[in-house]
Amino acid sequence: MKLSARELKFLSEVETRHVRRKRDAWIYLIAVFLLIVLTNNVGVFAALADTPILGAGIAVAVIYLVKIYFAVRPEDKLVELLQRYVNQDPEAVAQLAESTTPDEITEKNGASPTT
Repeated sequence: MKLSARELKFLSEVETRHVRRKRDAWIYLIAVFLLIVLTNNVGVFAALADTPILGAGIAVAVIYLVKIYFAVRPEDKLVELLQRYVNQDPEAVAQLAESTTPDEITEKNGASPTT
């Protein structure tokens, strides 16, 4: 099976998208907590302290975080099926391995590439 450039890019960025979704959910939760702290302790946006908006915001942030970690999305099922299919085809595995350069691998592991 010959993979197109678009398929190669999609398969190589799957893990990056998962990490980005988790990171964004945590950032959203932290932002809501920061807004609560600023409202209650510092007095910024003091009008929000009397409304249920902050409680609703924290509830939505927690629900979103739980959903990101525990929900199984249909897209994730399709990606897993595609990855299983690609991993069984030696030509596709070789093509995917060639598309990932050593620099990309070291950057994903947190190290800086050496030149």
